Amino acid sequence: MQTSKNFEQQFKHAVFLVMDEVIRQLDILVKGRGQRRQQFSKSLVFLRGTARDTSSGRRGYVATNADSAMVAIQIEGSLFLSECDAIMQDDEGRRRARKRRLRRVTTAIELGLQIPKRRRHDTDLMDAAMENLSRQLRPAIPNVLGMNPAHPRCIADYSDKALRKYFHVNREELERIVSVFSGFDDTIRTRKGSAWPRETAVLCFLRRMMARGGTDYDDENFQQEFGRQQGCLSEIFTFMVVEFSRRFEYLIGTPELNRFAQALVVSADAIRAKMTAALGGVGSANAFGDIALMVDGMFASTPRPGGPWAWQRVMYSGHKKDHGYHFLALILANGLIAWFFGPSVGRNGDLVMLRESHLIPAATILFNQANILHGDEYHFSIYGDRIFPNVPPVLCRAHRINILSPPHHVAENQAANKPRTEIEHVFANLTNKVCPIVKNPNALKVRASPVTAIFKSAAILTNFVTCLRGNQTVKYFGVLAPSLEGYIGGEVLGAH
Repeated sequence: MQTSKNFEQQFKHAVFLVMDEVIRQLDILVKGRGQRRQQFSKSLVFLRGTARDTSSGRRGYVATNADSAMVAIQIEGSLFLSECDAIMQDDEGRRRARKRRLRRVTTAIELGLQIPKRRRHDTDLMDAAMENLSRQLRPAIPNVLGMNPAHPRCIADYSDKALRKYFHVNREELERIVSVFSGFDDTIRTRKGSAWPRETAVLCFLRRMMARGGTDYDDENFQQEFGRQQGCLSEIFTFMVVEFSRRFEYLIGTPELNRFAQALVVSADAIRAKMTAALGGVGSANAFGDIALMVDGMFASTPRPGGPWAWQRVMYSGHKKDHGYHFLALILANGLIAWFFGPSVGRNGDLVMLRESHLIPAATILFNQANILHGDEYHFSIYGDRIFPNVPPVLCRAHRINILSPPHHVAENQAANKPRTEIEHVFANLTNKVCPIVKNPNALKVRASPVTAIFKSAAILTNFVTCLRGNQTVKYFGVLAPSLEGYIGGEVLGAH
């Protein structure tokens, strides 16, 4: 650690010495007259890559000798391009564009990446000068991010601390998640022709989905990490999130809900055991049927949409007093999201989503399939809070309590409340640990982001992490989730 600090201090000292020399050269050039002033104008025009009228001859110049090239190298490698812009009396818009050019070049030099070429008036001399400068500066710049610029981004480039920060999993678990994407092409190309190695594209997708605090495309650390610009990062993420949700939608979709029939008995037994222990002999553990699944909705905020007022009204939730999306989910006792619906517009509550999702007919078919497998001794049901309608035997809600309610109704509500709150823990795990992107309003803009694909991908990734390391719901009920590979293959329960 001490060696690293000493090296950083030496590096800063060397940079300051270079800056002082550049300032001295600039002072000599600016204060000079005649040929020196003209030479400085030539170098600046050469550096910018565009011919510009000068104060002396009102015509463009191009650097044609070694002295002008050396001045251009010194100015390009310095941090004083803004001062040069002021000398050239450029307009504000082009001044900002050249500052962005400085940041891109500086970042490329620090990371050892290929220097981005200029879009117009590109010259071999400028490329040679910048390559020479990058070779000189590259050994003196510390590798702060721990990156290996010699090859595309891969798992080996991340330290264990970075993996915990950006992905919330260890190295082995991340490798197993990345292996799920083996069905994708080795080189992934977006619609605009951007080419990404498969592992790099997967890591970029997971990085934006799972990074703590959310990651936006304009984050400089995000751009430096993958060596790509904002537009390229946006393209690959949009492609990956849509393709991922499409390929793995069968894990949480309505048509495949029947594959959970074999898990209903284990889930119902675990929930009944917790309710029996909480009742203490008062009331019946089967008051709501054999609860095998729990249903609840969740709200995610989004920036207020622009455009017509009607769009803002549709996205506004009067209950939450905010614009956003609603979604609905079914949770098993092993912590897996068995079914996911959404997102729906903010003004739609749980009842509207229940009707639009056709959950009741799908659950009826599921329970009939489970009765064929296990007999008629179980009366499976879904349990929800009091906002849901009472549709026995498929959907049961808590008793409505008033001063005339019998004591066993109160006891039964309290006994069922603790298992039901486990669904809230699954939602908290999704939004706070696995996929914080759903808490980033900038990533959920109306008509600007693939919101449906983002939410479905977040639910699927949450199940992946549950299969790898479990969650609080697994610990509470004691029902194990399957392995990740088994879950992808159709298993819904782990080995006991």
